[in-house]
Amino acid sequence: MEIFSKAKINFFRLSIEDKIDIYYDYFFKDFLGKDIHLISSYESQIKILMFEILDSLKFNSIMHEMRSDNPLYLDLRKLNSNLGNLTGIWGIDWAWIFHHIELDYSNVSLANALLDLNKIRVYKSLPKKYYSKYNKLYLLNTDTREPLIFNVKELISNGHDLKSRKLRNIPAVGIQLFKGYSNEYWDMAKLTIVPSGMTWSKEAKQFRYLAPEKIIERKSKIKITIGDETFYV
Repeated sequence: MEIFSKAKINFFRLSIEDKIDIYYDYFFKDFLGKDIHLISSYESQIKILMFEILDSLKFNSIMHEMRSDNPLYLDLRKLNSNLGNLTGIWGIDWAWIFHHIELDYSNVSLANALLDLNKIRVYKSLPKKYYSKYNKLYLLNTDTREPLIFNVKELISNGHDLKSRKLRNIPAVGIQLFKGYSNEYWDMAKLTIVPSGMTWSKEAKQFRYLAPEKIIERKSKIKITIGDETFYV
């Protein structure tokens, strides 16, 4: 489809409505395949719901992350009930689909919010147990789980290739699918800002503030005698 060739280049600058069109075509039409006719009459309602959830995501400049106060975003499991009641279809894991959409949109929106901040460093936050192909993409050390650090512009320059079925061996902002719809082939890492003033603790396997250096006071004093005078230091 023509829209995907455009998405690879311009996805980061597309409007939320255009992004939703791409998400719907990919996650619903491609995912459902021949069964798309089951929900085709509900396309507008599904897109409206998608808009309400995604539009509620805002960049929190204090927490330096994307946040939402939308109840459906906070508990995507409710989507299974809401969309099941709307469409009468209960065999689709709606929450699974929306979780992928929400994570991709959140990563892309965070990257956009940071575009003008050249010094902002980011990493992709991986679960403790993750697939080896992504460990190699996003970890500096697989034993300590220390992440690779990127400049957000570097990741954006790698493009947004949601339609790819081939591991490109390059890190990306958004989610990527390399084969089928198995979770094993999803790049579902969350884009995260490196905390200011923190460094990676190999022991704790997380970012921590550097402990201030301890100043050791010498309790005993040294006696120095110069001529007739004696000093203790």
